[in-house]
Amino acid sequence: DAVISNFDEIYVADNITKVISYPFLPNEKEFCFSDILWKETVPFHAIFYKTTILKDNDFKLSEGIFYEDTEYSLFPLQYIESLFYIPMSFYCYRLGRQGQSISLESVIKHITDLETVLSNVFNFYTKHSANIEKEAYYKLRIHNVLNFFFKFTLMPEWYTNKDYQKIKRNTFNKLEKLNPPLFHSYLADSFLKKTQRLFNYHFDGILIRAKKIIKGNK
Repeated sequence: DAVISNFDEIYVADNITKVISYPFLPNEKEFCFSDILWKETVPFHAIFYKTTILKDNDFKLSEGIFYEDTEYSLFPLQYIESLFYIPMSFYCYRLGRQGQSISLESVIKHITDLETVLSNVFNFYTKHSANIEKEAYYKLRIHNVLNFFFKFTLMPEWYTNKDYQKIKRNTFNKLEKLNPPLFHSYLADSFLKKTQRLFNYHFDGILIRAKKIIKGNK
């Protein structure tokens, strides 16, 4: 039903290529979700779906927005039973290009798109988390997406701007209301995240500076 492959991350400025692989997956052997202890999840760069899976099911992506690739890497999985891993790269993911969707400037410009996608994947989990075989993978994938947003909100440009701080508070408060257990499972693995949530993200700058001082990075 789906093939997973390696992909290349190409850092344009440094002319460096890094191969992203999945050595914990069976090599060129059919498997299913329950066969694997998932250490990480697969982004859209590394997954190919059987065409009929997409055509024969009620599968739709959000249109006209950024970050919809997250939906593509998650939503069709509800129809997937068999997987196959090929340790070859078929996709080149170029990083460092001006105006790229994962740049700070782009995240700020398209923050409503990111909020939409985050809400959509939370709703997806709420609807499909009863699938015991795939629930852990769904949760891990959504944690990854949340972490993408969270890491940008730790940048100085973000936590020194009151408008950006408000966006962060509103976004996380909305997600927490959508699915409290899922949201709190994300906070559980980090003291920094839990502390920030405790203060409703009003003291991000202080907490982040304190963390740097503790680590000796003044």
